[in-house]
Amino acid sequence: MIENNFKELLNLAIGKNSSQNEFAKQAGISPEHLSRMLRHPEKYPPSAATLKKIAEASNGRVSLSRLEKACGMEPSEPAGSEPELAEGDYDAAERVREYKKGVMDFSGKATRYDNLYDVLETVEILYGRGSYRYIVADETDYKGRGHAGAERAANITVEFATDEYTCKFGFVMFYCRTEKGGIIFSDAAFDLLTLNDFRHPVGTRKLFEISTHENENRSKYNTVYIVEKNV
Repeated sequence: MIENNFKELLNLAIGKNSSQNEFAKQAGISPEHLSRMLRHPEKYPPSAATLKKIAEASNGRVSLSRLEKACGMEPSEPAGSEPELAEGDYDAAERVREYKKGVMDFSGKATRYDNLYDVLETVEILYGRGSYRYIVADETDYKGRGHAGAERAANITVEFATDEYTCKFGFVMFYCRTEKGGIIFSDAAFDLLTLNDFRHPVGTRKLFEISTHENENRSKYNTVYIVEKNV
């Protein structure tokens, strides 16, 4: 039986800064099916697999267990095993999501920048809200495959604050050096597995906080961020 709060949870998962079509694409479900669930969830109830896709695409706004409970299902994971933001932290999640979109939109364009900070500040101008602080660390040669033929990688930590909270998030930036000392921004990775492969401090800390079960599928954390209340 679908509970009355399912529509509310589904709208919360979609977020304020995403259209239904954009969210459906990110979640890997059809826009028509998402629309039917929003309008008539009793007639078109979601499957367990669909709920999992919705939870993963929500970037921490709604947990899988809450969606399952609202649909009358038994939770597939133990209580407390999933990260979910407190209600007051939704704004931080949206800001992280906006900045991530900017990073991915700017990657792989073959545009020359003076340095890594030049890339980050350009993204901030177009996709950021407020003032951001950046830490670039662990620059190293990249010898792996993929990431648009990148030759270098660096850990990037981004921090922003409001009166209520401070938020940190991290990603790995992949790039190439030009002959004149500039860079070409190739790609970026925000997921927990990549952050831990590159020993990113945000990824390591988040892993400690949320990975409480030995067999947990850590790859489901597509964007890693930490929100702390200001004292």
